[in-house]
Amino acid sequence: MSTWKAILKFKCFHRLSALIIYLLIGAAIFQKIEKTDEPNKDVAQRIFKATQNKLSLRLGVNISDEVFMMAAEDIAKAAVIRNKPDWTYWRAFDFVFIAISTIGYGDIVPETTLGRGVLIIYALIGLPIVMVTMNGTGKLLSNINMRTIIAIEKRLLKKEEHVYLNIKCYTFSLVSFVTSILITGAVFAHTHEVSYITGLYASFVTLTTIGFGDFRFRAPSDSSAFAVTEVPLTLLSLTIVSCIFNTSVELAGQMHNQIKAGCDAQHNREEDTPATRNELTLEDVISVKPAT
Repeated sequence: MSTWKAILKFKCFHRLSALIIYLLIGAAIFQKIEKTDEPNKDVAQRIFKATQNKLSLRLGVNISDEVFMMAAEDIAKAAVIRNKPDWTYWRAFDFVFIAISTIGYGDIVPETTLGRGVLIIYALIGLPIVMVTMNGTGKLLSNINMRTIIAIEKRLLKKEEHVYLNIKCYTFSLVSFVTSILITGAVFAHTHEVSYITGLYASFVTLTTIGFGDFRFRAPSDSSAFAVTEVPLTLLSLTIVSCIFNTSVELAGQMHNQIKAGCDAQHNREEDTPATRNELTLEDVISVKPAT
């Protein structure tokens, strides 16, 4: 058992090290790609100053920095309020669905103390329901995938023995997930008039529940279109993701059991192995009586 514990510690350490290295590399990549030559604060200040000068020339008056900044802040607040969705019923439905599905866009949030308190209670009840539901539907979909693969192998490939079913189910689920991202990405690009890459990005961020909130599927504020179209599509994609996770856990469990069985077998062989040749020779030498 000590060998097994040593392997677990070794795997844990190396996985943690790999995760940290992966994060460091990712940070370096995105910093290189997204970093601008000029800090955002300086860019904003330059835009403010240019706008201030334009207004001063057009109005024929000298606008002080303090007055202009006050006006700019008021305009920015008004722009934020204008872009903020109103709390219609379907917007509220959108909000609770996004909240308990852990996508969490953040474009519409409770701003009252009562609303924030109620959300905590609502989410504490809703999150376990969603997790249990997604886990159950994921297992159901995994079972359907397995039965489908077995049926295909029996009827089309004429195979009676079915091997590596978990790997095949994982591959099938992964292909289904990629297909759903490609389709929803195309739908998003068409309905929101953006590039296909942006549509893929929005679809992936949504269906993996990353939910940055910079791009997202939207429905008219007083329409049930979101409930009857995008919610089922999102739930289906989340179910596929859950199926992938369930299959991954099963594969990891199989690998775990195989490694453990191998270590136990090695440990048992070491216990059952007789003494080595050198040890026997040494014992023989010790037991030899001197010649008389």
